[in-house]
Amino acid sequence: MAPLRQRKEDIPLLAAHYLKRAAARLNRPCPILTHAELFRLQQHNWPGNVRELWNVIERAMITARDGTIHFDLSGDIIPPSESTPPPESRVTSTSPATGKREIITYAEMDRRQRENVLAAMEETGWRIYGPHGAAALLGIKPTTLASRIRKMGLKKPDLSR
Repeated sequence: MAPLRQRKEDIPLLAAHYLKRAAARLNRPCPILTHAELFRLQQHNWPGNVRELWNVIERAMITARDGTIHFDLSGDIIPPSESTPPPESRVTSTSPATGKREIITYAEMDRRQRENVLAAMEETGWRIYGPHGAAALLGIKPTTLASRIRKMGLKKPDLSR
């Protein structure tokens, strides 16, 4: 069987199964697995395979609060290699044509952030709160997202016309 790092599409089903199993084992209600946390699990390298996934989920289940779960993947930092760009270059993107880092203005960053928030809001039907809300999708607190929406002046489109 291929290692988990080569079967990332299996992670959502495995995570849901292990979460239910851990909840039953610890006699606790099963917490909500948000899109953001599921995305984090799928982005992880998983050098320890499914046993490591079980340990991460069980550890998160023990520390879960308020019906939500957060996975601690910080102890599994992969050392940088020659193929990994240095930290300062990860903030900007590299142009494939020139091979140089792209530097964008703050106005462009604001525009991109606005587009990203708008895309998340449209994806979730303008729902901010809850496990299927835009805040969970973006991986930020709902109150932070609500504040940013107000600051950006975003409004739910009126579809009654």
